[in-house]
Amino acid sequence: MSASGADAGVSVTPTAIGVVGAAGLFGRWLTRFFASEYPEVEVVGVDAGDDDAAKKVLVSRCDVVVFSVPISVTPAVIREYAALLDPQRQVPLWMDVTSLKAPAAAAFKETQPKIEAVGLHPMCAPPPTPSLSGRVLVVCDNGPRERWGAWFKGFLSKVGGRQVKLEASQHDKLMSLVQAGCHAGWLAQAKLWSHIVPNLGGLGQLLAVRTPSFALLEKALSRILCGNPELYASIQLENPEVPETLRMLAAGMTELADLVAAGDREGLVKTFFQVPREALGDKQLQEGNADFERLSNLLADLDQPHPLVITVVEDAPGTLTNVLTAFATKGINLQSIQSVRARDGSLRFHICLDRPASNVEVQDVGRELHEKGLIELWDSSLR
Repeated sequence: MSASGADAGVSVTPTAIGVVGAAGLFGRWLTRFFASEYPEVEVVGVDAGDDDAAKKVLVSRCDVVVFSVPISVTPAVIREYAALLDPQRQVPLWMDVTSLKAPAAAAFKETQPKIEAVGLHPMCAPPPTPSLSGRVLVVCDNGPRERWGAWFKGFLSKVGGRQVKLEASQHDKLMSLVQAGCHAGWLAQAKLWSHIVPNLGGLGQLLAVRTPSFALLEKALSRILCGNPELYASIQLENPEVPETLRMLAAGMTELADLVAAGDREGLVKTFFQVPREALGDKQLQEGNADFERLSNLLADLDQPHPLVITVVEDAPGTLTNVLTAFATKGINLQSIQSVRARDGSLRFHICLDRPASNVEVQDVGRELHEKGLIELWDSSLR
């Protein structure tokens, strides 16, 4: 059957789905996702340490293949697997989830029309949730999907998230700022802090006098320094759009330093406040400022003096009501409550109490919730 358009397609269903890079963080998330959402479909995983025979099995058996490998090797890995394709087999759907799209798109294009291909970029680390709900997913079309359009549309519905369609080249230009430029600012701060902070009494001393802006910066800097340095290095090194972005960033810092050294208040205000405001748009900036206030208030809530973390047994309707009722019955007021997902996917309530967690009434609530089988963890030491 012939069809046109990126999302056209006859109704086909894969008998097996392959994940190349199955042992990696996103590879493991994808494996769990496919096993959960497509229980009738076999999920085949291959990783860098597997032999050629395992790779051949994946290519021959899997109708859908997702490449979840490091940025620097993605194009080469796609070409390696393409060389194993049987030209007589029905056209499979291949996807990648790398942070750089143009090189992967080029590798896919070399393999067409033996495959249909899509570039995906989840704009987050693997979430603790079973979908990308609340996150952004970039979708880069690599040609029409005459066979797999309908299935892919269903896949997007299952994987969720706020989906944005971009050309591969446009994606990479945007990522030079959204990822590389953003990370560069944090890395520059990390270098600055490594020189200055030890002489100021350590990071703890600075956090003791933190502003909301500094607290949020410290969280972002901690995130990148606790992450995978090879991934962050590749985001800087593999995207050809990044050097110019960094040159502009460095030039801006130099200009700011020169204005400060010269005591030029008028030039500083015009260059770094008035010009950016006009360029970026007042509406978007006002919305961003409101979001900052919400994040600032959240940090303040999490820093209240009587914290408690509850992990519930089941995320189900009525769970929160049962927890709140137990506290209310004992006359305990909750200063704030936040629901978050732990790394293992369990649901936690971060609560700030009006009294210490060691209080008799609070302990009675804990025993009651345990006895009713509503909670797994009750901890006043976690945040």
